[in-house]
Amino acid sequence: INLVSSHHAMSDNNKNDKLMQLVFVLSLAVFVLSIGLIRHFASPRTPLSIQGLVLMSFTLGFAGIILLPIDLSLDTSANNVLYSLWLFLYGSTFVLAWLVLPLLQECANSGQFTRATQLIAGSRLLLKGYRNVILIGMVILVLISIHLQTINVFGFVMALGNTYGLLLVIVLLGYGLVDIPRQLWRQSKPAQEMQRVQIMATHADESLFEAVWALQDVEQAIDDIITTSQAEESTMMLPMDAHLGQCIDMLMEKRKETAVLSPELQRRRTNNTNNHPRPNAKVEDDEDKELSLDYLATLHRRLQQAQQDVLSGEQRWNYIVQKANFYATLVQLSNSEVDAAESQQTSYANNLQQQISHYWYKKIRTPTYQISSMICAALSAIVFWSELTLSVHWKFLSPIGLALQFTQSIGSTIVQTLTALLPLLYMSTCVYGSMFQVSFFGRYQLRGHHQSSAVALLFNAQYLVRLQFPLGYNYLYLLKLEQHTIAFSQLMKHMETVPVLGTSFGVYAPLIICALCGFTLCHGYARVWQFCGLDHEDAIFLNCEDADTKVQEGRSLLRRHERQQSQQTSAATTGDDSNSIQLTSTNNAFV
Repeated sequence: INLVSSHHAMSDNNKNDKLMQLVFVLSLAVFVLSIGLIRHFASPRTPLSIQGLVLMSFTLGFAGIILLPIDLSLDTSANNVLYSLWLFLYGSTFVLAWLVLPLLQECANSGQFTRATQLIAGSRLLLKGYRNVILIGMVILVLISIHLQTINVFGFVMALGNTYGLLLVIVLLGYGLVDIPRQLWRQSKPAQEMQRVQIMATHADESLFEAVWALQDVEQAIDDIITTSQAEESTMMLPMDAHLGQCIDMLMEKRKETAVLSPELQRRRTNNTNNHPRPNAKVEDDEDKELSLDYLATLHRRLQQAQQDVLSGEQRWNYIVQKANFYATLVQLSNSEVDAAESQQTSYANNLQQQISHYWYKKIRTPTYQISSMICAALSAIVFWSELTLSVHWKFLSPIGLALQFTQSIGSTIVQTLTALLPLLYMSTCVYGSMFQVSFFGRYQLRGHHQSSAVALLFNAQYLVRLQFPLGYNYLYLLKLEQHTIAFSQLMKHMETVPVLGTSFGVYAPLIICALCGFTLCHGYARVWQFCGLDHEDAIFLNCEDADTKVQEGRSLLRRHERQQSQQTSAATTGDDSNSIQLTSTNNAFV
C-alpha cells in the first residue's frame, strides 16, 4: 500500500511539474503577445506609462484564456488555489476596467495642462458618466431585492456586468466567426485585394485631407485667440495672469509640433478651405470666444486630437501605399512565367533566398491561405453549432465538450489543457479581432502599424478586460460539463441569484449569433454603413459601377503619389550633386 501510495504521489508530482511548465510557457506567450500588440498599435507619441498600463491590462485580460483550460483539466484538489486566482483576476480587472482605465481616458481627453487639473477634470467627467448608470442600477437592485426578498449586491453587480459584456461578446463573435475565414480567403487572391486597397486609398486620401484641414482650423482658432489677448493686453495696459500665460505658452509649444508638416501633408494645406468641398467636416464655432482657462483647455484638446488624426492618417496612407506595392508585386509575380531557378545573376546565397521567396509567393502562399481559411471555417462551424444548441442540455450536441471528455479519458492533463485551450483561443481571436477593427469607434478604433493614440489604447484595453469573464462564461456553457468541480463556475454562480440577468440570459442570448452570422455573411454591416451614407469597401464591391470608379480613382492617386516621390527623390539627388559640384569648384579655386 505504501509503495502504491508513493507511486501515485510521484505521478501526481510529475503531472504538476509538467502542468507548471505549461503554465509558465503559456503565461510567457501571453506576455509576449501583449508586448507585440502594444508595439504594433501604439503611436510613437504614446507615453511609456500609458503603454505599461495597457500592457498590464492586456496581460490580465488574456490571462483568463490560459487559466480556464487549466481549471477544466485539474481535479477538485486545486479548487481553492484556482478560486483565489480567479477572484484576484476578477477584482483587478474590475478595478482596471471600471475605474483606472476610464479615468485615465477622461484625463487624456480633458485637454488640461497640468496633471492635477487633468485628474480633477477626468474625475468629474467619469462621475458624470457613471451617475445615471448608478441611479438606474440602484432602482433595478431594489426591484429585484423586493421580488426575491433578499439582497445580493455582489451577485447583482456581477450579473449586470456579465450581461453587458455577454451582449458585446455575442455581437463581436457573430461577426468574427464569418469575417476571419473570409479575410484569410481574400488573402489568397492578390488581384482582388489590390483592387480593395485601391478603393481604400480613396478613403485614406479624403480622410487625410479632412485631418489636415481640421488641424488648420484649430491652428487658426489658436492664432485668433492669442492675437485678441495680445491686443486686449496692450490696450488695457494690464499684465496677463501668470498661470494663463503659462498655459498659452504650452499651447503654442504644442502647436509648433505640426507647424511644418511633411511634403505629403504640406501640399494638402490651403489658405481658404471654403474653396474645397467638406461634406463630413465638423467645424466648431470659434467666434466670440473669450480668453479663459476652459477655452484654452478646449483648444488644447482639439489640437491634440487633430494632430493625432493627422499622424494616424499619414501612417495609414503610407501603409496603404506599401500594401498596394506588395499586392502589385504579387499580381505581377503570379502572371509571370519565369522560374526563379533560371536567374543566375547574383551569388548563390542571394539566389537561394530569392528562389525560396519566389516559390513561397508563387506556389505556396495561395494554398496556405486557402487551407487556413477552410480550417477556420470548420472551427467557426463547430462554435456556431455549439452556440445554436446552447439551450439544449444533451452532452452529445457539443463537439467541443465531447473532445474534452475524450481527452479526460486519456488521463493526460496537458492534452486536456490544450484541447480546452484551442477552441477558446479561436473564440477569443474572433471576439478581440472584431473589437480591434470596429470602425464605429472612430478615433477610438485600434489601427495597426503605430497608428493608435493613447486614448484608443486605453479605450480598447478597458473593453478587453471587461469581455474576459463573459467570454469564459459563454465558453463554459458550450461544453455542457458538470460545473461543480470548476473554480470558475464557483465564482460565476453568484449570478444565479439574479435569474433575469444571470443564467437565463446567459443560456438563450447566444442564439442571436445565428442572425448575426447570417447578417455578416450577406455583407449586412457593409449595407448598413452604405445606408447611413458612409462608404465601405465591401458595399462598393457589391455595386460594380461604383467599384470600377473607385478602383480607377485609387489607382490614379497611387500613381500620382509615386510620381511625386520620384520627383522629390530626383530633386534631392540633384541638390546633392550641385552641392558636391560647388564644393569641388571651391576647392579648385582654393588650390
